[in-house]
Amino acid sequence: AGRVTKHRNVLGVLWIVVASPLLDWYAARADRLAERRLVLAHMTQIVDALPALRREAGKQASTAPPATALLSGNTDAIAGAALQGAVQDMVTAAGATLASFEALPGEQQGSFRRIGLRVAVHGNWPELVAILQAMEESPLRLLVDDLELHATAQVETTGTAPIAASFVVRGFRPGMETQPPDAPR
Repeated sequence: AGRVTKHRNVLGVLWIVVASPLLDWYAARADRLAERRLVLAHMTQIVDALPALRREAGKQASTAPPATALLSGNTDAIAGAALQGAVQDMVTAAGATLASFEALPGEQQGSFRRIGLRVAVHGNWPELVAILQAMEESPLRLLVDDLELHATAQVETTGTAPIAASFVVRGFRPGMETQPPDAPR
């Protein structure tokens, strides 16, 4: 009986020392293999979808109108006038009231000129949101900065309070700063 107990103890020790770690190692490897198979299946789906996505991107690129990201004009003044006209159209289309414009001096940014315009408008909240949305959706790449909103105390007949807003709109034109021919150097 002592020998059987001894053999059982030896088998128990062998199980704990050899077999159990081997089974744990095998289970861990099986889990890692299953995970890698899932990643492989996912990557295969992505690779299979790539040609269709490229065709779709090509269709959208060919049907979309070309975006004119830069302001037109060879001088800051001409580009500023183009920016003012674009902003004025957006404000009018939104139904807001344009209070004032102020042209800001152009600044050199690499090989582009940054043209700025300080704008003050009056309107209700939906109109102001429509102006900002029109600027975002414009083919011109316009940046809005220094936005200030002030609610007035009067409530319009529509039930909304008018808001006075001021902000800076910035656009870019290609080129370097140009000097007029008669300017002092």
